[in-house]
Amino acid sequence: MALAVVAVLVVVGFLITEMTLRKVVPERFKEQAQEFLSLSADHPVEVELQPWLTTQYLSGSFKNVQVTVPDAPLSDGMRATLFASAASVPANPQKSEFVDAQVGATFTAEELSEVARVLSKGVGQEVELEGEQLKIANSINFLGQKITIKIGFTPEARDGQIHITPVGVEAAGILNLTVDQLPEFEPLQKFAEGFDICVADKIPKGMVVEEINLSTANKLTVLVGVDPQIVINESLQELGHC
Repeated sequence: MALAVVAVLVVVGFLITEMTLRKVVPERFKEQAQEFLSLSADHPVEVELQPWLTTQYLSGSFKNVQVTVPDAPLSDGMRATLFASAASVPANPQKSEFVDAQVGATFTAEELSEVARVLSKGVGQEVELEGEQLKIANSINFLGQKITIKIGFTPEARDGQIHITPVGVEAAGILNLTVDQLPEFEPLQKFAEGFDICVADKIPKGMVVEEINLSTANKLTVLVGVDPQIVINESLQELGHC
């Protein structure tokens, strides 16, 4: 009988602890995200955790954590849906490392225009998403007429930077240009070989751009790798430089 009573008390205690953690832990992740991104307390933050938080807490880490922050304000007026995931997040981040952590940002076509303005540093007058291409528009004078040239690019991550390579040209029906002919027009020469866009000064030193994806739903997603010691080592939290 005594053992049965003890067993019942253990189970009840476990369930009470589990219910408490299911309220406390997501709220802690939410508050940490809001603090890190300087968000107001009412800004939505979605947290997904694996069940049985009690056993995870006792083991010292939470498994397969996912956090999503819609419409998050970034630097220089940019906004995006941010998401983060990790195979393992330590219960005490100051004493242990993250495992397989990754951060990402998804930009809609509307959000991308502001991003392009900040990052492109004047390489184009207008930027738009079309299918699986990023298109940058420039106006040039040709035979006394002002025409708009749209150059299609495919973006990729290269050495921690965003590299865009030209794959097509549209010239408003007046000119029939190919990528190989871009060097013949002075305003377009800089696009001929593609170019790098440095983003190191926009993200912490402990993060590096790993992958860029364009979808047919007119969205651009940037995936960023995270150093496992980014919370332990404060120097990794500082912004990088270009």
